[in-house]
Amino acid sequence: MAKTRNFIKGQYLRGNFREEELKCKCGWDQIPISTKEIAIFLDCLQEFRIFYRRRMNINSGYRCIKYNNSREVRGSKNSNHLEGAAIDFSLKGVTDNMDEIRLGKFRNNIVNKWLEIVHSKGDSARGIKYFAQVEIQETYIHLALNVNSDKNKDRVGLYGSARNTKNTNFKRYM
Repeated sequence: MAKTRNFIKGQYLRGNFREEELKCKCGWDQIPISTKEIAIFLDCLQEFRIFYRRRMNINSGYRCIKYNNSREVRGSKNSNHLEGAAIDFSLKGVTDNMDEIRLGKFRNNIVNKWLEIVHSKGDSARGIKYFAQVEIQETYIHLALNVNSDKNKDRVGLYGSARNTKNTNFKRYM
């Protein structure tokens, strides 16, 4: 289990991201202590936020084990949310009026930018490589960072009706 610290209302962790947005939704007022990997993840998020140019309505950031295993979430026992290295953010109102071509381009841009940002944080001289995880659902996007992943590859997926998106060029990651 990650070390934790008390949550401080209104404190910004990086740029646009406040602790209250990223803490567990069960109401537990703890978040993981900032390790190097968490700091890098937050830097990646801030870079992504600048690229995205929209407010990111975060549905889920850090999760405690109890909340992750709850019926409401049913998260993976190895979820990056447990370490504070993943977020899910809502697409509500963002993709509503996009035609198929524009939606495909939007999803391509999301995937390719997250991969670019995460890969730029590695340190090949020290053998540190970061792997990106992007899951695009119908109503939200999941972004995560893995360090020297046991699978040694990026993970990209389209789920639900997002799977039917045409004009995507990231199938090589799936």
